[in-house]
Amino acid sequence: MSLLTDMRMNKKLEEAVRREREMVEQLRIEAKAKRLPLSFTLENLVKYCETHTASDFLIRGFPKPHDNPFREKRPKCSIV
Repeated sequence: MSLLTDMRMNKKLEEAVRREREMVEQLRIEAKAKRLPLSFTLENLVKYCETHTASDFLIRGFPKPHDNPFREKRPKCSIV
């Protein structure tokens, strides 16, 4: 093989090793994360939803239809 081919292969190998090291580091970070029981997490989620119901537009809707940024927009101009 030529020197150029060897250099390309070496660069690809270095890049693969770098990606694997990043993945290992991310897995180490995730392994250190504090785990909580599902029942505790769901209880907190329900409490959060109950306390924020008044400000949740998906539950109570928008005061005026034009306040809804997701409404279907009508064309402003049409050619007759």
